[in-house]
Parts: sequence; structure tokens; C-alpha cells
Amino acid sequence: MAVNSGTILVFGDYHELNVLQHMCLKRIQHFKTLTLSDMCEAMLGINTVTAEIDRRKLIFLQKLCDSHSSTISSKIFHHKISMFSSRRYPRMTGFVPDIYRLLNYYGLTDYIAHLTFRANIHGSAK
Repeated sequence: MAVNSGTILVFGDYHELNVLQHMCLKRIQHFKTLTLSDMCEAMLGINTVTAEIDRRKLIFLQKLCDSHSSTISSKIFHHKISMFSSRRYPRMTGFVPDIYRLLNYYGLTDYIAHLTFRANIHGSAK
């Protein structure tokens, strides 16, 4: 299964990626299929594919937040955050809903409020 940068992964895809990675790690290390997958990952010192995807999304978020507010990418990002947080587009897909899901998952909901606040400030400055 090839995934390009424009592909949107859904929950089932993440599960399939993890299952495939676990199977490969066990096979590489000649472990039985009943071996704990976490142990196989730890022995090689790697994260799951989904954890790596999440990590890279958070790094990209940091780069967007650190960019100057006058850049096009920052303006688009803040516009999308304000649209999503105001629930004008509840079926929005892509980076912004993924970031909200990630920040919720890792207990960083205060950061969501901060992003929404910054998006509203930048949106009103137009």
C-alpha cells in the first residue's frame, strides 16, 4: 500500500498500518506471532507508523505556529482553524481536524484554545 502526501488516512488505515508493521517486526526478529508487538518495537527502538505520522504532524504544527503571521501559510492555517472551531465546516478533512484530534488525544486541549484565540485575532485583523 503506497501513501502519498495528499492521501487522507482514516482510522481503519491507521489500524492496518500498525498491523502490517507489527507483522513485519515479528518476522524480521523471528518472533512468534503471539509475541507482544510493543516488545518487538522496543527491541528495535522504533515507534509505530501511526505514532511517527502523529509526531510529524505535531512538528509541522510547531513550524506553522512559529511562522510569522504575515506568511500565506500562517494566514491559511489560522483561517482554517477559525472555520473549523466555529463549526462552519463540521465535515472538514485534512490537517486541522487531525491536529484537533491529536491535541485532544495527548491531553493538550489548552493548546487548542490558544490556537483558536490566535486564529480569531488574525482573522479579525483583515
